[in-house]
Amino acid sequence: MKLSSKSKEFWSMFLLVAGIVIGAGIYLKNKELLAQTGNPIVATALWGIVGLVCIMSVVVFIEISKSTLKSGNGTMGNWAKIFLNRRIASFFSIIYTFVYMPTTQSVFVAGVVGYMIQAIGVQLTPLEIMAIYLVCCISLLTLFAFANIYSPKHCKNLQVFGSVFKFIPLIIAMIAGFILWGMGTENSFESSESLENIKALSFLGGFGAILFSFDGYVYIANMQQGAKHPEQVPKALTAGMIFVTVFYILIALATFGGGNGTIEGVLSKIFGGGKDAEQVAWVMANIIMMLVCLLSVNMFTNLGMTEIFSDYNCKIIYIPKSKASFKSAAFLQLGLTITYFVIVIVLGTVAPHGDWKGIHSVPLGSEATDLRAYLDQPAYFVNSFSSATTVMVFIMLNMLIIGAMINRFTRKVDVPKVKFFWPAAIISSVMMVVFNVFGIVAFLIPPSGQTFIESNGFIFLLILIFCVAYATAVFIAQEVFFAKKDPFNGFEGVVDDNLLTNNWVEVENE
Repeated sequence: MKLSSKSKEFWSMFLLVAGIVIGAGIYLKNKELLAQTGNPIVATALWGIVGLVCIMSVVVFIEISKSTLKSGNGTMGNWAKIFLNRRIASFFSIIYTFVYMPTTQSVFVAGVVGYMIQAIGVQLTPLEIMAIYLVCCISLLTLFAFANIYSPKHCKNLQVFGSVFKFIPLIIAMIAGFILWGMGTENSFESSESLENIKALSFLGGFGAILFSFDGYVYIANMQQGAKHPEQVPKALTAGMIFVTVFYILIALATFGGGNGTIEGVLSKIFGGGKDAEQVAWVMANIIMMLVCLLSVNMFTNLGMTEIFSDYNCKIIYIPKSKASFKSAAFLQLGLTITYFVIVIVLGTVAPHGDWKGIHSVPLGSEATDLRAYLDQPAYFVNSFSSATTVMVFIMLNMLIIGAMINRFTRKVDVPKVKFFWPAAIISSVMMVVFNVFGIVAFLIPPSGQTFIESNGFIFLLILIFCVAYATAVFIAQEVFFAKKDPFNGFEGVVDDNLLTNNWVEVENE
């Protein structure tokens, strides 16, 4: 049966929601979540709790998105301009452009190369690892930037196909995990240490690991401007987030019940256990992760250029009018990301941190896990920055939800009301504050036996302060320029109501 244009657009956006949110997070964070909470029951519950709060926030964003249904662009920046004010919107846009997008693209492109190096498992010097990261990652970032400029159709098709493909290993692991659990195999739920470790701090420790896995779910809203059926966007967002939450819970249950909370743990048992099985499972898991991260590089390359171009159209970030195009937006984002990536990889290689001694480092043991930990160290600061920027994004989401709640009283923005707005807004806004506070505290609490200065929490705090200060400096510089030049002749409205700001939408409408 042939799908109607409306149904096709819904399913396309639904897959993009699932594709954005279900990425490296479930592969990376489930075992980390277990380590931080100390209990698989708590860890599984947190997937559901955070997912439910995100679903509730989607109800609020459905109402928010109605403000740009006929005019403007559905970005965090533009919504902040409408519901808060232009200066806050510009600050949000700068955080996304100069901090968040470079960090997120770097996390995923570093993941592609990092998993490749770990799968090969060859011992390299720190400078050799750094050189591989720089050459391969810069090449990949440049390739995807050009592809999204000159061949958006193939990039979108790759993303839709990949969003389906990457579920295959997850579904296999999920089914296998439940089967292994039913067969009585050793699993995380039967660990006496875990069962005795349910305490308030278990919930506190979990939020730091889990926020990254739900980040990015509102980006699909930017496709409403220019879509044939913009009313499908909020439907796809809601359905997509419900699916993601249920899927995360099932994967957590399966991997905890069938092993140690990781995909490779389940795969290892499928292959019969033992060191050889563990090695095969490790290589397979790394190949899968390489492909998942590659898809995320493609997605966030498009989101980065779209965010800049959309926010330029909404008069909250500046691009010279003569250079305002997908091409210029993509190259600006590419330049910012490469600059950021080079700095953090070089810093991660030469700066001592933890057991890493800079360019004189060597593996601390003969086990495969020791070599893997060693090979991952140059990308240490890439991952640390992602934690800090994720906290910043959820703070911005929370501020926007509060702005929508205030608007119910002030009626500053005339938008149709949605059902269940108040319970969804109150619960999601309060819980996002809890997530952010607990997430920051979890990062800041030093492990037993370490002082705060020695811990990763100290580095996290420095990175968070730096990100805020950096964004503030760029914001002030732009505000000075705006005051002197007034490049938009006023900041109301948009540059062009007919300006297409997402070239994947253009592909959809052809």
